[in-house]
This record gives sequence, C-alpha cells and structure tokens, in this order.
Amino acid sequence: MVRVAAGDGGAAFGCLFRRHFTAVYAYCFHRLGSWSAAEDASSVVFLEAWRRRADAVVVSGSLRPWLLGVATNVMRNQRRAARRRASDDRGAG
Repeated sequence: MVRVAAGDGGAAFGCLFRRHFTAVYAYCFHRLGSWSAAEDASSVVFLEAWRRRADAVVVSGSLRPWLLGVATNVMRNQRRAARRRASDDRGAG
C-alpha cells in the first residue's frame, strides 16, 4: 500500500491482489458457503481496498488482517442488502 500511495498504484495493487486474493476468497467462501457469493464478495473487497487505500492498516508486516476486516464488513453489508430486498419483496406482494 505504500507503493500504491506513492503513485505506483496499478502495479503495486496488482501485486497486493495476487498475494492476498486466495486468502480473501477462502475466508469469504468459508463464511458464505457459496463459490459464486465468495467470488462476488472478494471482488467487492478489493474494490473497497482500492477505494479505502489511504485507510489501510499493516499488522505485523501484512495487509491480510485489514483485508479480512474489509471482507467481514463487505459480507455484513451484502447480507443486510439481501434482507432489505427480501423484506421489500414481501411487502410488494
């Protein structure tokens, strides 16, 4: 993230993605139990990581804990949105 912040955004973020995608995807799959839902959530995690790159926190030399925290928030938000849609669908019928 230091390289991303210094202006080497694309290449540095690509490296970050390759280094951590498998762990983020496995975490999402374990929590969601669906390959496609884990893929969607993982994509959003890295979009959020890019958007919030100035807020990144390195823990013991790694961004993985921060990314997994972002993943937790992404999955929570997706569940909330799904509940709202389900509630709206029941109310519209």
